[in-house]
Amino acid sequence: MNEIAESRLVLAEDNLSVAEKLLETGLSNRTVIHKSYYSMYHAARSAVYLQMQLDVKEHRSLVGRFKKLLIREFGDETLANQMNTWRTKRIECDYTRHRHKLRFFIDRTIAHI
Repeated sequence: MNEIAESRLVLAEDNLSVAEKLLETGLSNRTVIHKSYYSMYHAARSAVYLQMQLDVKEHRSLVGRFKKLLIREFGDETLANQMNTWRTKRIECDYTRHRHKLRFFIDRTIAHI
């Protein structure tokens, strides 16, 4: 495997490990959402880099390229659609200003994991 792709997979695994530990302890649900998304982001960057020889950094563009890759290889875009949903959830967690709305959103998201 290419060194760059492999380093991105290591980042994906690290983010997922942190998210799982935080989820188990019940601490920082906002960070669980953040780390879960970034695990997907780095894994998708690795796959796109390895399979399409593209270094995509912009989040929305990565989802689009990842979707094309999944359709080409597997005929299914479900995983890319889920990644896009988590991208949106991560953005809401990072930028929602109203604390009561954010708490409701985070609780609802964590309940679906």
